[in-house]
Amino acid sequence: MFGPDTAQDFIVGRTGNGEQKRRFGWWTLNALRATAWDVDQSTPDMLHMEAEGDGIDWSAGIHDGPFGFKRITGDFDVYSLVEPIADRIGFMFGLCCQEDADLFDSWVFAGWTLKNDEQRALRFASAEDSVAGAKVDLTGVTDSILRLTRAGDVFTAHYSADAVSWVQLAQRTVVLDAAVRLGFLLAAPGIEHSAIGGIAHYLQFRSGGLSTCDRTLDGPLGCRVHDNAHRIRMMPGIPRR
Repeated sequence: MFGPDTAQDFIVGRTGNGEQKRRFGWWTLNALRATAWDVDQSTPDMLHMEAEGDGIDWSAGIHDGPFGFKRITGDFDVYSLVEPIADRIGFMFGLCCQEDADLFDSWVFAGWTLKNDEQRALRFASAEDSVAGAKVDLTGVTDSILRLTRAGDVFTAHYSADAVSWVQLAQRTVVLDAAVRLGFLLAAPGIEHSAIGGIAHYLQFRSGGLSTCDRTLDGPLGCRVHDNAHRIRMMPGIPRR
């Protein structure tokens, strides 16, 4: 969950567009391409991302959009309430899982886009070794809770209004290594200079995480060792597998 105890501004202290370690187990990629990027700063209790201009595309072999992620290993089940706040044709904002090796050219995305007819749609997209899979776009949806699961090489995206009843958006087999980056991606193609952006209310794991973590706070293989501890309402938080 996001809030005062996980607050940070990813713009402050950014050093380049390569991956950069930040607080509470977060990493950033392409930080210089964001115009705003913070937790509990621009919008209370939320992660906020904005970018503008060209050079922020994310496609089969291009990875230029701002991407904030945690490193996890193996199968996972994660969901988040994500909402676009500014868009343009082809933009992407939502959950992304990217292979943490092999030049990062294999990935899966589930989130929002804007189609050529200016209809907002939920999109499922992927690439494997820089070869893009077919996009699945679903218009007429207003539910903003998105869920992405991994079982081996099978990735499934769902959406929901209440995080209880889920509707499947798409399912696809994409061969990724066990170690991946999982987090929030903001990107757009083209050379327009209009702003894009979105907010995320939380990142909730039902299962998943580092296989080497024993889920204690201070143990020899605990959360502090993995730089993945945070506090929610003044209580120590321990991520669930």
